[in-house]
Amino acid sequence: MSRTRQGASTRRCGIPLAVRLLPLPESAVRQRMIACHITLSSLRLQRGDLVHFVTMAQIIVSTSHLFDAGYGLARIEGLTEAHDALERSLRAALASGVSIRQPSNCSQNC
Repeated sequence: MSRTRQGASTRRCGIPLAVRLLPLPESAVRQRMIACHITLSSLRLQRGDLVHFVTMAQIIVSTSHLFDAGYGLARIEGLTEAHDALERSLRAALASGVSIRQPSNCSQNC
């Protein structure tokens, strides 16, 4: 096994870092689902900002980790398609000069 950060994390307790806290409490799942629906609604109305973009990226990464760990049903093509859509929207924003705006209530790390 290579000496990567993830490898070291897995060696410590035998469970990959990405899934150690699973299953999530129902309240955490509910909170996450509400955030996802609000984000999708904003994006469908073309009113997304940096927070929405980051949220969608986090959803894709989280889903990928869960899929890799064997939780739930997902199609890798669907995850790839969602990733590509985010990348296209970022490129379109940069090309048009309309950048993804950072809301005033967002810290620099959001």
